[in-house]
Amino acid sequence: MMLVKNYPIGLINLPFILVGCTIKWIFFVFKGLGNFYLKGIIDGIRSIGKGKINTKFKFKSLILTQIGMIKATFLFFFRTGRAGYFAKGEKN
Repeated sequence: MMLVKNYPIGLINLPFILVGCTIKWIFFVFKGLGNFYLKGIIDGIRSIGKGKINTKFKFKSLILTQIGMIKATFLFFFRTGRAGYFAKGEKN
């Protein structure tokens, strides 16, 4: 959750961010993890502005990550048998 990244726009998006966090919190409450979620949010808010944000990345690692995600997507569709679902022309 990046509230600091686009701060002026963040003020416009703040109500939507709060609604989203509330919905996620309710979900985690039903799973029995509501307290852990709130502690994580509080720790995240406390850590804003602390430390240095490292934005450097290597192009090779970016490409390898993208390839891994594409491979995992194809594996998911073929292992679950959903690849043929779209090939048959059926719609959602």
